[in-house]
Amino acid sequence: MVLAGLLGYTLLPGLGGRDDRAAGTDSSSPGAAGPTASHGAEAAATPGAAKADATDGDGDVHLLTAGGLRTTMAKLTDAMGGGKVTGLIVYDEYALADAPVKGRPKLYDRYTYRGGDVAVKDGPGGTVMDGDIPVDLAAFDWNAVAALLAGAGRTLHVPQPVNRYLLVDPGSTVFGSDPTVNVYLSDDYGSAYLKADVHGKVIETHPREDGGG
Repeated sequence: MVLAGLLGYTLLPGLGGRDDRAAGTDSSSPGAAGPTASHGAEAAATPGAAKADATDGDGDVHLLTAGGLRTTMAKLTDAMGGGKVTGLIVYDEYALADAPVKGRPKLYDRYTYRGGDVAVKDGPGGTVMDGDIPVDLAAFDWNAVAALLAGAGRTLHVPQPVNRYLLVDPGSTVFGSDPTVNVYLSDDYGSAYLKADVHGKVIETHPREDGGG
């Protein structure tokens, strides 16, 4: 299924397919695993400003903010030599992207960004899934995605998530689907997620039911 390479690499159990990511599935802690395409006037930020967008005053990395997402996409695009990906996963501390190999579109390389000045190529990734259509990171409204993340705790009934991340699925000719961005939250009681289009419009929500009023 989509992102098999990414998901295996980051040890995310149970996230096997596009619509099989059940709300009850938990994920590994990003902290244990590791350490733009932009819209509007903010796209004109200088490299120094971009670096600041992904870090706080103490130098800690925060990629799941509007500035952090824009910076992440810009650094990955620079490293990949273009914005096309067959999969992307972003935690607050780091991001992983699968990009088609130039001239060999059925293969992909893996790239990582952990804050700082550059993203890096980790090496060969594997084979692109049949039917996957690479999506350009520039197609997404990352400001809108950041707004989804900010309100996801309330929407998904996980007000104090222990883990959170977003996952980009490319379009597919096999599934007849368009590209989407999926926001996942989890705490000690379980997980929940929502799915949105490239403009940040919510398509599906799968909140955790807590039985509260």
